[in-house]
Amino acid sequence: MKILRSKDLIIDEETKSRIKIVSGRGIAKSGFNCDLVVFDEFFEIDPAYAEMTWMKVKNAGMARENSLVLTISHANYNHSGPAYESWLKSRDIIEGRSDNWTTYALHYGVDEYANWQDQDLWWSELPGVPELVDKDWYIEEFNNVKDSATGLMGFRCFHLNQLTSVPVHWLSPATVAACKESYDESKLWGLPVSIGVDAAKSYDIYSYTISAKIEDKFYTIQKAFIPEKQAEMWEKKHHVPYRAWALDSKCNLELTPGDCIDHLFVYERLKAEAAKFKVRAIMYDPHNFEPTRQMLWREGFNVKEVKQSPKIMGVCFKNLETLFLTGKLRHTGNPLFLNHVSNCVPDTDKWNQLALNKASDVNKIDLVDSTAISLAYFLEFDEASVMPKGQKIFELL
Repeated sequence: MKILRSKDLIIDEETKSRIKIVSGRGIAKSGFNCDLVVFDEFFEIDPAYAEMTWMKVKNAGMARENSLVLTISHANYNHSGPAYESWLKSRDIIEGRSDNWTTYALHYGVDEYANWQDQDLWWSELPGVPELVDKDWYIEEFNNVKDSATGLMGFRCFHLNQLTSVPVHWLSPATVAACKESYDESKLWGLPVSIGVDAAKSYDIYSYTISAKIEDKFYTIQKAFIPEKQAEMWEKKHHVPYRAWALDSKCNLELTPGDCIDHLFVYERLKAEAAKFKVRAIMYDPHNFEPTRQMLWREGFNVKEVKQSPKIMGVCFKNLETLFLTGKLRHTGNPLFLNHVSNCVPDTDKWNQLALNKASDVNKIDLVDSTAISLAYFLEFDEASVMPKGQKIFELL
């Protein structure tokens, strides 16, 4: 073997075979003619070049008989691009949804919807432990980052090989778990409540949250609606278990008939729901809500628009964050709500207001939006540090 480090090249002098190491950039990648192409840590290729690199190099062996393309990668949190598409393709093959005989797929890692904190699951899904890596090392690594949202995300991605939602969590799992309490909707019946609504476009999630203040705690119930056909499509495309969640009573998820959201269906549910409480206000995101707003107004409900400007939503999100951090928020542990909380990517706008975004269209956060909007009602009556001094939320609205 002859190694030419300056050219990133290894030459077998007997067979004249060559092993060439190249960058992940798609520039100057045309013209290869090889028996084997290996993409190592595929998801780490710069997204700006990933598609170009993949398209240019994957067919480099077409002129050769029995050429192979091998992709090796950790799981990742970027739900777009060729690395994620390759992951989806391999999952379809492993789970029997595809009979593509040209691809052999192999996965080692904890499923993205499994209880990743169950250490017994680590050992069963990662055959390299303890043969290659000691169990104590894994446990020590986990303990080092368990109080850090960012550290936990890296641990799940790089050590458990688990497909994760976003690179940076908004709140730590411990903070969210501390606000969980065992109760159901009946705890709020007959109480003054605010209902926050995040309506949907034709093919998206429609959600509303019912909130009530009991002593110094804010109790919430989140509900969601998804078109049945859309849920089926998302489940196949993104491997998000919407239909399973719809069968779980804890999720409060209802699949509406057809392939687009039925606003009248949701309106009837909302109106029937409201009869169980003393509804002080229905707070709403104005997008896609006007027909429903008019019907609720005719029924005598106090409907209040929550403009989706950074100034107003920054206050709403900061209020929700404060309630989480102080332990004053209460939720039931709704798996869909917890999923949406974990999908939130925190940011600040140019006015230094908190903004919550989603990493991609796969990472839904609708139940967080409706909860923040619902809780905004109580800012009018509470002295909250998140409000500008001397200003009321309804003055902003």
